[in-house]
Amino acid sequence: MGYNKPMATATIEIDERVAAALRAQADALRMPLTAFLEQIAASALPPVSTSSMTEEEWNRMFDEVSSDASASLSTFSRAEIYSDHD
Repeated sequence: MGYNKPMATATIEIDERVAAALRAQADALRMPLTAFLEQIAASALPPVSTSSMTEEEWNRMFDEVSSDASASLSTFSRAEIYSDHD
């Protein structure tokens, strides 16, 4: 995302078709898969309280969310998502 916190990694198991669809969506957005998955995970988290944020922190968060939102406004056809399958 846009911050420099130490990154912890985790392994999850998902269906290969789901993994391929996620990979295709990340590719279509020209994003690394990890960044795309972080974006999905972040959107599922509860909202961050802005009451204790400095103006600089708030502006940085707003810029990150704005750029992420514009990147995910595209829609994809089934053919685009499954382009690497028959």
